[in-house]
Amino acid sequence: MRVGEPAKRPPSRRIFAESARELALYRCTVYPTRVATQRCDHCARLFCDEALNDSDWGYVCDVCQGQLARRVELDRTALRRNVFSWNWLPVGIVLGLSLLMAVQLFIVSNGSDLRGDLAVKMRLLFDGADRSRGALVSASAVGGRAHSPAGAQEGHGPEMLVDGLNESDFAAWRSAGARFPQDVVLKMNLRTPVATIDIMNHPDEPADSYPRRVQVFTSREVDPREDPSGLKFIRQAELDPAPSVRIEIPTEVTRYVVLRLLANGGHEGYVSIGEVEVRSRAENDG
Repeated sequence: MRVGEPAKRPPSRRIFAESARELALYRCTVYPTRVATQRCDHCARLFCDEALNDSDWGYVCDVCQGQLARRVELDRTALRRNVFSWNWLPVGIVLGLSLLMAVQLFIVSNGSDLRGDLAVKMRLLFDGADRSRGALVSASAVGGRAHSPAGAQEGHGPEMLVDGLNESDFAAWRSAGARFPQDVVLKMNLRTPVATIDIMNHPDEPADSYPRRVQVFTSREVDPREDPSGLKFIRQAELDPAPSVRIEIPTEVTRYVVLRLLANGGHEGYVSIGEVEVRSRAENDG
């Protein structure tokens, strides 16, 4: 071993001769003038220590090391060819369609719709840019919540009132019955000045289920479901059976708005509302 070279690990196939005469018969395949001291771990031919390489395959000669290295490279090439083969395209299409179906089933089973979520976000974006309409402060997307203390029909819960959707593909709120009065409680995320309340009727609900007489109350901070004594009466409004009606009120800084429904158009089963939007005063209103 030369000075400065790393020491090799002990040979795995060392040759042991019984005599010097027998040892002289073992000659290195690469350097015939040298005595062979061990065999290649791959081909088992005789070599001196200098003619063998300490590799991942053990002590091997140059020829075997080249063959083994080429075999590894061929295996890697074949693996890459198989991984990136067009033969996987049908499998990828099937897996992609399966994933798409699983996502769609998840969406349906959780009662949500990505189209609806996108529509709400786009609407809020345009509302924010159009200050002439006033800021929408009751939508669930900005922290608003809705409650119907007297109950609601299954699949037509109060969350429908503030989800930002009033289309045929999405359900409206329906009361549990047609007994009056009954309240709809809208909770804003924070105390905020409100000036208008838009009641939007659902296009698929019968017109006689629309609210016709409504009283508006506010509560600055106290939840009216827990303490109704904090309610402040604002006004009473007679509503037309139109797709959308607006109730204007003097600007009130409040966190809760209560719509007390006193009558519908005569429907004996329930009252329906597609959406309620509570807004601050528009800029051009002074």
